[in-house]
Amino acid sequence: MYIILHSSEGLALSLFKKAKELNMTSPSYVWICGNDITDLLNSTLPPEFIANNMQGVVGIKSYINESAEYQEFFTNFENMFVSDYGKNNGNVYRPGAYAVRAYDALHAVSLAAKESKMRNISLAEALSLVNFEGLSGTIMPKNSTLDNKEMKYSDYLIFGIAGGDSIRLGYWHEGFGFNPDIKNLTWFHGLIEKNATNPSGLRTLKVGIPAKPFWKNFVNVETNSTINCSAVVDPSSVTGFCIDVFTEALNFLKYNISYQFVAYTTESNSSCKVRTYNDLANLVQSQEVDLVVGDVTIIAERSKNVSFTQPFLTSELVMLILQKGTHIGWLSLKPFSRDLWICISVIIFWFIVLVWYLERNDAAADEDFRDPERWKHWAASVWLLCNSIFLKIDQGVGSYHAKLVLLLWFLLVQVLLSSFTASLSSILVAEKVSPNIDNVKVGYNAASFVHDYLLSTFNYKPENLVPINRSEDFPTAFENGIINAAYLELPYLRVYLSEHSNYATSGESRTLGGFGFVSSLNFDCYMKYYTTMQ
Repeated sequence: MYIILHSSEGLALSLFKKAKELNMTSPSYVWICGNDITDLLNSTLPPEFIANNMQGVVGIKSYINESAEYQEFFTNFENMFVSDYGKNNGNVYRPGAYAVRAYDALHAVSLAAKESKMRNISLAEALSLVNFEGLSGTIMPKNSTLDNKEMKYSDYLIFGIAGGDSIRLGYWHEGFGFNPDIKNLTWFHGLIEKNATNPSGLRTLKVGIPAKPFWKNFVNVETNSTINCSAVVDPSSVTGFCIDVFTEALNFLKYNISYQFVAYTTESNSSCKVRTYNDLANLVQSQEVDLVVGDVTIIAERSKNVSFTQPFLTSELVMLILQKGTHIGWLSLKPFSRDLWICISVIIFWFIVLVWYLERNDAAADEDFRDPERWKHWAASVWLLCNSIFLKIDQGVGSYHAKLVLLLWFLLVQVLLSSFTASLSSILVAEKVSPNIDNVKVGYNAASFVHDYLLSTFNYKPENLVPINRSEDFPTAFENGIINAAYLELPYLRVYLSEHSNYATSGESRTLGGFGFVSSLNFDCYMKYYTTMQ
């Protein structure tokens, strides 16, 4: 049996003591520890505890180059430790990775403080300029322009505990993998070999998939027989993007891992126990299946009980609507409200009156103002207002007071034109991307999490949510007015828009965790071991 352990120091002490009592440190068990424990070896874990309870443990820990600078640091560290805490029963604790990183962090702050004073900049800015070779490696900001060839990669030491000593087996370098001369692990009870192709103890995996997925582009089960609730299906009959990602991931492991697909119907109106993707993910928690492969969205509620892989597709929840045509009719009046149009009409009238009053007795004014017919006076006033927008303001104007009034009129017209243009542009865009009515009926994938998400996050009323059981039903629901909008995840939306062109998105969206495969927490750690040892 292989056991991969991620633990705190306190739990590790208790766990290994109990494992020793239960004879779980015998050759039948292989303990593999991550650097959360191994970085504490020879640092805080007592040597006698390691010798008595951790025999045969394999670990991976951060590699510290024991250079001359490190040796000097170690000597000073040991002297200060003994002076502060005594010799502690003769045990000598070496500074581990955490102590070295803490020292480098303080060194970086010290250098930044000096740089801050010299350049008269803030400490945060000075920290972004720090670049030096520390005990734990090269210390530099993330946005450094240092040539990649000059950068030093993270290194990890692979070791095994035998007797009271740690045996170095090899190294792992970021970007390069394991070093070629890594030692064979046959000393380790003969259970692990570097070139193993069949991991011992790993049974045939049961992989759950949706039998009748909403979107067949991602998972599709082609079988001649009817699947009643669940059935084991031939892997060759299962296709789709998610299946391709899964098989490629298995090929990357370079191990012959046996698996079988178990298809489950995911229909909200069925009598089976698996009716939604939440039920499908819960099969992992109940240990009915080892994995779930498909277009399963990573959300917080599901992550409480199961583990997800890294997302292989990013996702957002986006509103889809049917595009509307632009109704020209009275569109030119829409940018301003009725009250504003009335106000503008009154202002124009008073400007006409004011121009007439200032020009009617002026000798230099247009001759129409001296005509005995009064309607020509008003026509001349209107002409001056229009003329001032396109020609010279003082053309045909006699009174200097009238010129000032026309200047104010010109500025007012410019403001109104700018506002009108901006409002009309926004209306033309909004006409195509807004739902038809205020009381929107929203469609959603009946087997997904979207129903509860719309209720809790967007505060939709339950009566406004319409479940859709098949992706092919969306166009019909839009055309018949059953729904006015629909919420789709971004990968689905791209597929839908590639097949239907008369739709648009509203711009309202919410970022999600993406698509990932589901596994139990224990199985996730188990597979991480094989990925590390390949």
